[in-house]
Amino acid sequence: MIDITKIIEVFSGYKPWLLFALAVFVWIAPLHFAVKFVDGDTNLLKSLAYSILSAFLSLFSVLLFSLAKIGEYGLILGFILIVWLYSRKFKVGLIRAILILVLQSVFGIIVSFIINYFDIISVKEALKNIGVKS
Repeated sequence: MIDITKIIEVFSGYKPWLLFALAVFVWIAPLHFAVKFVDGDTNLLKSLAYSILSAFLSLFSVLLFSLAKIGEYGLILGFILIVWLYSRKFKVGLIRAILILVLQSVFGIIVSFIINYFDIISVKEALKNIGVKS
């Protein structure tokens, strides 16, 4: 079992506002860059709002269809809702909205690699500090 106090100890050396800013950047940067890449209309606040909304739409659609015992269709509904939301709110077409989703994933992977490469938050050290043997 993972002890939450050890997880808190790992992040205790970081300033809380810096950790919060990093978390927000990691969360919204991939969407923001993807929308800018396809010439969509966005700003940082809009990217944050629609990132939160798309996460809730995905969760809601999967939970809704899970209760009806057809959970795999919730993923399809979530995908359709997010593509529609992105196309309407970022003022792009449906193909560009799908491209935003793909680029958001690619940029998210790149941001994760950058964080790990520069040891901003060392995953290996964090796992070692919570008791996971490597």
